[in-house]
Amino acid sequence: MQKLKINHFAVWICIILQQVIPALWFSELLFGEKWMELSVLKEEDFANPSSIPFIASFLVSIFVCYLIAWLFKELKTENVLDGIKLSFFFWLAFVVGQIAVVDMFSLKPFALSLINSGYILVNLILTGILLSTWKRYAI
Repeated sequence: MQKLKINHFAVWICIILQQVIPALWFSELLFGEKWMELSVLKEEDFANPSSIPFIASFLVSIFVCYLIAWLFKELKTENVLDGIKLSFFFWLAFVVGQIAVVDMFSLKPFALSLINSGYILVNLILTGILLSTWKRYAI
């Protein structure tokens, strides 16, 4: 039996996607206006953006993508359906509930929780698809 290894190229594609997806998700093309309305934010609030959230996003994406790749390797994820299911359960267990509870205590609408956790679901599902299909084996 071949030994599964982490495909670093696939992981870095996932990391890049995890930067692109939120940029689209929170743009005017998708949920940007509704997100700003529900967050009670205005465009002026973003006049001088800090680079810190972008750096944090990149670093967190590196950690998340490598962790998922390692988990898929250890769990011997066999196919794309397994990758999608595991990614969905990661989201369900570790993301959507936590975001919803924080938003409830912050008196934020549930629609905001769905927008904020929705892009993470898309990120995780795409990561799950790529990492479960784009495998690398030891020689």
